[in-house]
Amino acid sequence: MAKSSTPSFILELPLVVQPEQARVLIGRFEAGRRLFNATLNDALKTLDLMRQSKLWQAARLLPLKSKDRNKAFSACNKQFEFTEYDIQSIATKHTNAAGFDDRMSANETQKIGTRVFNAVKEYALGKRGRPRFKGKNRPLHSLEGKNNVAGIRWDKSTATVSWGKGFVLPVILPTIAKDPYLHAALASETKYCRMVWRMENDKQRWFVQLVQKGNAPAKYEFLSSGQTVGLDIGPSTVAIVADDAVALEKFAPSVDQPWKEMRVLQRAQDRSRRDCNPDNFNADGTAKNSARKWIKSSRYVARQTRLSEVERKL
Repeated sequence: MAKSSTPSFILELPLVVQPEQARVLIGRFEAGRRLFNATLNDALKTLDLMRQSKLWQAARLLPLKSKDRNKAFSACNKQFEFTEYDIQSIATKHTNAAGFDDRMSANETQKIGTRVFNAVKEYALGKRGRPRFKGKNRPLHSLEGKNNVAGIRWDKSTATVSWGKGFVLPVILPTIAKDPYLHAALASETKYCRMVWRMENDKQRWFVQLVQKGNAPAKYEFLSSGQTVGLDIGPSTVAIVADDAVALEKFAPSVDQPWKEMRVLQRAQDRSRRDCNPDNFNADGTAKNSARKWIKSSRYVARQTRLSEVERKL
């Protein structure tokens, strides 16, 4: 029987993380990255073997959107142990073999297995490209649990997040007078927690995302006058049509779009890249297709940080 789903919404809270706590978090995310790569490698190998089997080839020849075709693929998945439970078992084996028990609980391990399975499954169905491994330039940015009982846990009474024995992180929680919506959202039951990090102004910031049960509380109060109003939202404008009025307003007028600043930074980056790596370009200015090693100057790295911060704010 399929698991029933309930509506949910996400509430993000910033964490207060000390330097020694940040080192622990970085170590756990590194363990999660390695576990993700190892599980993904095994899942892709299983998929490749399954695609080469006669059972898979026979299932492909069946009519599309038929029950027999779905049953044939399901039988193939079970025979080659390509189910969500099987991929979770693979992730658990890697965790135990690597000795990550003190960094990753069973909840986070199984969620990584589910994450890998969903990515490879969509690739198998042709809905996305081949999943890529998490490397130095594409690290793991989030880790989540399965419930609010074990692993990553939110304690509303103390406004803290616990992750393992003795590892407690407080959150920045404004008063109810400053943010009544936040406190109304915290009244809902927490399904599970997700730890997230991102770069802001060249600094690593940590957050916890609470997946709350139910619908998000209303943030604004709307007064209805009994009229029917139609809205047509475009990329830069919003058209409004009512019974006795029409309007065309700019979409998000308070957002300052820094296209000029971004172009200046991007052109400077291109000039620096060409000056520091002349052997990586052909005579006509195009980049060579062969394997290349790129040299980045200190000013290039500084501009890269500025550019990513501009894009983040946008």
